[in-house]
Amino acid sequence: MQNVTLSDVNSGQQHADEMLQKGYFSHWDLQGYKPYIRYTIAGGKGAVSENIGRVESWAAAGLNEKQALNNSEWNMMNDDAAWNWGHKDNILNPLHNKVSIGIAYDFNYLYFVEDFENDYISWVHMNNTNNNVMMEGKLSRLMGDIQQIAIFYDAPSPLTANQLNQDPYQAGYDPGTYVGSVLPPNWQAANGLTITADNWYRNDNSFRVSFSLFQALDIHSHGVYTFYIETGNSTADSLTSYSLFL
Repeated sequence: MQNVTLSDVNSGQQHADEMLQKGYFSHWDLQGYKPYIRYTIAGGKGAVSENIGRVESWAAAGLNEKQALNNSEWNMMNDDAAWNWGHKDNILNPLHNKVSIGIAYDFNYLYFVEDFENDYISWVHMNNTNNNVMMEGKLSRLMGDIQQIAIFYDAPSPLTANQLNQDPYQAGYDPGTYVGSVLPPNWQAANGLTITADNWYRNDNSFRVSFSLFQALDIHSHGVYTFYIETGNSTADSLTSYSLFL
């Protein structure tokens, strides 16, 4: 396990501020965006996984800001059974190397956001031209082989604070609807679309992958497509959660 450093991506603070100002508590926001979409918009190019906490009536309970934050973090680590210990697992995930912190409060509520990042890629290219995507970069350390680039789809729509304070927006969030996977030639996805890369290059810690999104667009049309470069078997092992609006 490694220490995490403070990120210069301000997605955590933006979300904490909006929750306080608009009076809701959710991983979604008023635009219907999930954490990975906000993270991309804020300039993040790694992978992100979010914890949120809210402490009610903290001032009336005689707590100061630091004590309220400590209580929120303690609950995530030690009283998280109702969430299947997902907050604790996120805090202790050994792949995380950065965190974007958000803190916003008044005398009634204190909001606490932790956007944990896996940020290991120095990017040469990360772009989309006419629905053709190029991803090229160098890993800061050997992370194992890139297994696939999983693609998920969202069609966000605006939400009210009242909606966000009710189910299903009070639950944890998912990566969207699975579309398929970008794979090297002669490989087949276990589920969903197989999108064969036009170029799939890997040498030591450098990689270059290019592919077309036309197959995905034929099925889902316009919306948000999020790309997870996976070094294992799931998005939990990903090095990106990069979202494109198409």
